[in-house]
Amino acid sequence: MAILLLHNDQPSVEHLKKAAHESVVFSTTYITRQWDCIIRWGNSEGPEGSGFELNTASALKRLYSRTEAAKCLSVNKIPFRSRSASADSAPPTVSYRIHIVDMEPIAVTSQEGGKFKTVSNLTSPKVDRAIRLARRVLYSLGLHFGRVDLYQERKKTLKVLTVSAAPRITKKLAVLYMDAFVKALERRRQSHSVDPDDVVLGADPEFMMISPATKRVIFASDFFPKEGLIGYDSQSYFRDRRNYPIAEIRPRPNTSPAQLVREIKEALAAAAQKTHNVNSIWLAGSSPYKGYTTGGHIHFTGVPLTTDLIRTLDNYLAIPCMLIEHPVRASTRRPKYGFIGDVRTKPHGGFEYRVPASWLVSRRVAEGVLHLAKLVVIEHKNLTMNLLGTTDAVSDFYKARKDRFRPHIDKLWADIERTPYYQTHRKQIRVIKRLIDSKKIWRDRSDIRKNWGV
Repeated sequence: MAILLLHNDQPSVEHLKKAAHESVVFSTTYITRQWDCIIRWGNSEGPEGSGFELNTASALKRLYSRTEAAKCLSVNKIPFRSRSASADSAPPTVSYRIHIVDMEPIAVTSQEGGKFKTVSNLTSPKVDRAIRLARRVLYSLGLHFGRVDLYQERKKTLKVLTVSAAPRITKKLAVLYMDAFVKALERRRQSHSVDPDDVVLGADPEFMMISPATKRVIFASDFFPKEGLIGYDSQSYFRDRRNYPIAEIRPRPNTSPAQLVREIKEALAAAAQKTHNVNSIWLAGSSPYKGYTTGGHIHFTGVPLTTDLIRTLDNYLAIPCMLIEHPVRASTRRPKYGFIGDVRTKPHGGFEYRVPASWLVSRRVAEGVLHLAKLVVIEHKNLTMNLLGTTDAVSDFYKARKDRFRPHIDKLWADIERTPYYQTHRKQIRVIKRLIDSKKIWRDRSDIRKNWGV
């Protein structure tokens, strides 16, 4: 493998050189050659887009501009210590220092008594929350790797203190970084398409029940258990921790989106039986009830979580879904929920993609979204458009300003139609494009039981 590591003569580079394979070329200037991978250790010199890059030049330039970096974090509603705050007082103590490469945390430390200690339990709620924030920071800035320092205020809110794309590292960290770089490249060099039979999908789309007489919410927790095929979400009614208004459908994971849809319909029918004597309207979409939002989270196993995969899902799944959402209700949900790169790793080894709103609005839309989701995952290495590469584009996505994205949708959809999976499942997927072309929105004010035929 031909790898170029561009750096700026930072002291830590000596550790990287000792940890690297002899095929890795270290340079402070760009060398013209056919590289399998370019790793930018803080160096933005040279052309961009000639091949696989870990940390692009444009992402580094965004990071190094205080104005652009602050704008990026602000648009994504990521809490950070402002420049004015750093001028007024001493910097706060770092709570967590997290190193991430291609979505994977390679080292996590916490500071206690002025000393950093390695965190071994990465699944504890506090540490998991810190890792998710660090991952979100790097992804929002367009970075594949780096170090994120977080601190905690009195209200226990984690905030970003610093981000580094060329952090000071030890010999041990240098080995971890170089191993992670090689793994990222190996994942990239594997076949351009993933075997459809290897990818297993799961989902937990949400809905709410509303009384047509009183216009008040009917609590899902009054009828369904917390766990199981039909359950309720952990978001309680105005945080009272007693009543839970959002219901979830949790079909068993399957390689077939069609089977997921069948199980969802069966679950909805069972839920209808449990509530048959209650006069209610069942709503999904982005925001069925004021102050509440519903998501259409999709789970994937059998494919590695990478920065490029999530970026492809954001472009080829989240944008088409946004284009058929109600714009006002969509902008109400984001970016608090459904922000770009919104992903959580799962104990079973897969991950949960959380950007789309609840596509439970109808069976046809659910079929389209789930089939499109599988297409994007198995063909993501062949889907290369990025319509969310600027802060302004991300802002327009959150505000559901559809006119920004409509002129590009035909080209994006042409990439989709060129895939073998689309040729097999075009009947289910093309409903999304028809809604986009007709400028229609999904029926999020219509009872989903009627739309599903239950």
